[in-house]
Amino acid sequence: MNEYLILAAGMILLPGIYICLTFWQTEKFNGMSKFEVIVLAAAEIAFLRMWRTDSAGEVPYILSEMKYVMLAFMTYFCVEDHKEQLVPNRVLLLLLVLFPILLGGYGIHDMDTVLKIIPSIILGFLFCLISFGLGYLLSHGSMGAGDVKLSLIMGIYLTGNDIPGAIFYGCLIAAGYSIVQLLRKKISKKDRLPFVPFLYMGVVVRYIL
Repeated sequence: MNEYLILAAGMILLPGIYICLTFWQTEKFNGMSKFEVIVLAAAEIAFLRMWRTDSAGEVPYILSEMKYVMLAFMTYFCVEDHKEQLVPNRVLLLLLVLFPILLGGYGIHDMDTVLKIIPSIILGFLFCLISFGLGYLLSHGSMGAGDVKLSLIMGIYLTGNDIPGAIFYGCLIAAGYSIVQLLRKKISKKDRLPFVPFLYMGVVVRYIL
């Protein structure tokens, strides 16, 4: 019964967190566009799949919490980057501040589990630091600094278990979309596409698969 209560609460909270973040950043909320509804619907499906997988696999609850928080915030980052091509620093800072609170709160009851997942957290951070750091340097500024900062936070929340898959699927979707749009002559090689929506899709696909 407790697992189903967690599922219900998680599905209700996803749009609630999105609305709160939007209101906090813009001080207004005028309803949702079709794009926002689609993004949130995809997040709900990803959470449902994550809940089923983690429950069946007896994944430590702290890992499920971290993945859920990252998914919830990614809905906001996806929409914001799509509309404004911006990753707000204060929302990134909030996400960063929440991380030690989650670990510390869980560690009070089960420090052994926290210590066991720290190497995977470090691995996830290093994976993003190397891949996105090199990408930023080689792109000569075409990759936004906000994308790099977000990726580093994704690395610690998704850990080495999930971040490689999320990044891989995100890059694959971005490459496929870019090729199709280039062939259709909807964009040129000089156009800059917001990358966070593709990272969001990578996270969703990783959770579902």
